[in-house]
Amino acid sequence: KELEETVEDLRSRNGKMENPDVSEAGDKIYGKLTAKEGDFSENVLLDIEKVKKSEQKQFIGLKKEDTVTFDLRKALDNATIGDITGLEGDDQEKLQGEFTLAVENINRQGIAELNQEFFDQMFGKDAVSNEEEFMKKLEETLMENYDKETESFLDAQLQRKLVSQTDMNL
Repeated sequence: KELEETVEDLRSRNGKMENPDVSEAGDKIYGKLTAKEGDFSENVLLDIEKVKKSEQKQFIGLKKEDTVTFDLRKALDNATIGDITGLEGDDQEKLQGEFTLAVENINRQGIAELNQEFFDQMFGKDAVSNEEEFMKKLEETLMENYDKETESFLDAQLQRKLVSQTDMNL
């Protein structure tokens, strides 16, 4: 299961970026976010996945040059508002009410194919030459990482135990 999840993650992070005509769930929308009341106006990149589930449908099916109007606080949590606007604290809290997002571009992360180009990108040129070798090499890499983590954890536990049991007079 861990191996399958790692492969999925690597493929999604290393796929080619696409710019589709119509937005879908999982896309990122680039555009101008403007407050209907107030003077806030900023170019932002809005990840549809970070929009509250109940509000996502209004961001799906959008095209370049479309505009969507929404209640910022109803659609996004504070962390997401901070991420897309770069604002914090009081400045972020001032953002209230209706906002419009004028779509300038739609970004979609593609899924990388399991081919030689992908294998080379992951492990270096010609380190593996087929899917079977790739899976074996990936499993070895994961095991090495877990071995390092285990050793580090054991060292920390031993150090804590020894320090707690050693009476030192300074």
